[in-house]
Amino acid sequence: MSRLEVDHPAVHAHFVKGGFSVQLGGNNPFGKIPVDQTIEETVNKDTQTAGGTKGFSLKTGAVTRYYLTSENRSQYLRQLRNMTGNESTGCFSHHDLQKPRIEKYRADVNAFVELMEKSWWKLPEYRIKLQDKQLFATCGETCYRLKKKDWKVVEELKSSHEEADTRMLLHANHASQNGYKTTVIVSEDTDVMILCLGHCKEINCAMYLKCGTHNRTRYINMSSLAELHER
Repeated sequence: MSRLEVDHPAVHAHFVKGGFSVQLGGNNPFGKIPVDQTIEETVNKDTQTAGGTKGFSLKTGAVTRYYLTSENRSQYLRQLRNMTGNESTGCFSHHDLQKPRIEKYRADVNAFVELMEKSWWKLPEYRIKLQDKQLFATCGETCYRLKKKDWKVVEELKSSHEEADTRMLLHANHASQNGYKTTVIVSEDTDVMILCLGHCKEINCAMYLKCGTHNRTRYINMSSLAELHER
């Protein structure tokens, strides 16, 4: 990307003009979203199922048919909503912009900042609730390990990654290096599943991905799935 202007000037010029985003509606001045997110908000949203793709099937054939027909199903569903009057009118109004919600969010942020600045969560009267468990909490690039008796900074878990998607793998690897035989990653995101498939061989313990809905919880053995993928 640092050489994009030199190696691909046409693409760079397109990005400068705003070609990396899509404006979904004219009534929302802040309505531009990334191209990949546009697919999530249109085709994928119209064909959404409970638990995502993993929620209804893990069979290759079923998933293939799902994606081959998703565009048509999305178009039919959108037309059906237009016919029944259930489609959005385009009027820009979001519940997160209402005054009570804004005040609530501001209070939540202030409370969290106060909690982190005063480090109340490090005090013994709060740590005692952990009993025999360990809690790893991140704040910025720093990771803290809290136990009933004490707390400390875990240097090997220090990371500049902003997304939890990759940080979870760092924690899973740390757990495997400290004697844990099994790790469970809780996520509904497909990108987390792909990351687990790509890195589970480097993590010396059994790895499971917990996903699904409340009534259909699944534990996918990522280690076994990675072995099948290599065959």
